[in-house]
Amino acid sequence: MTPAKRPARRASWVLLGVAAALLLYYLLTPQGIFGSKAQGDGYFGFHYLPNLTVYRSVDMRHTLPQDVEHMDTGRFGDKVNRSPIGPALVMLPLFCVAESTKWVAQRALTATGHDPSQLGPPAFVAHTGQMFYTGLVTLAAGLWGMALLFRLLQRYVSPALAALGASAALLATPQLWYLTQQPHYQHGLAFAASMWLLQRWDRSQGQLTVRRFALLGLLAGLAMLMRAQEVVFLLAPGLELLSTLYRAAKQRNLRTLRRGLLCTLALGVATFVAFLPQLWLWAHYFGWW
Repeated sequence: MTPAKRPARRASWVLLGVAAALLLYYLLTPQGIFGSKAQGDGYFGFHYLPNLTVYRSVDMRHTLPQDVEHMDTGRFGDKVNRSPIGPALVMLPLFCVAESTKWVAQRALTATGHDPSQLGPPAFVAHTGQMFYTGLVTLAAGLWGMALLFRLLQRYVSPALAALGASAALLATPQLWYLTQQPHYQHGLAFAASMWLLQRWDRSQGQLTVRRFALLGLLAGLAMLMRAQEVVFLLAPGLELLSTLYRAAKQRNLRTLRRGLLCTLALGVATFVAFLPQLWLWAHYFGWW
């Protein structure tokens, strides 16, 4: 290994150590601080999973009948879950695979005369074990976001400082809690999606192509799907385009001006498309977008 690569390798080991420590902490605290890995908004958000798979509905009367008094009523009489739909959509594949496997195993035990209850509650019935394993999706996403932040910071500071900043983003902020104790809150997945957007934007600054801004729009919409407040990160590509359009108009560069307008359109349309599931959910509940 060349001397130039050694600092980067040491920094990578630091990040791996942080990841291992957070994973160990997650596994050693299966009940979280409050008895499960899902409480409050995270608890309500988790219930999209059994609700979508069993009832094929976003009406929370099906899976949360005991909590309907805390929910608003939609235009069709649905009970409204105000949690964003994005995290549930990311966790849904793992949930379906795990619970389908459990269903098959329980059927096999029943067919062979064994007690299926030894595998726990029936498949797709909400319980804390599901909250535990689906929450690992958030932890994995947060660790990936840390790696993306490290790569971004490396372009501007030394590997040691980049590792310090990336690890501090998890260890010295509320992300530590959201990733390990309450992973069904949306903040861990929102952090990862926002870092994906910022890292890609920063890496490709100056490239005025429709493809680039369409991709940035998809990533922005994905981040907003985790938490709508992440719309603030559209400022990065948006201000870049605004600056480009201003310079092109001032210089009367029609070619750059046309390309900039096309990129702006691509950014907006792609963001809209990626954010469409949440827009549909709001329209379904409230009757307007």
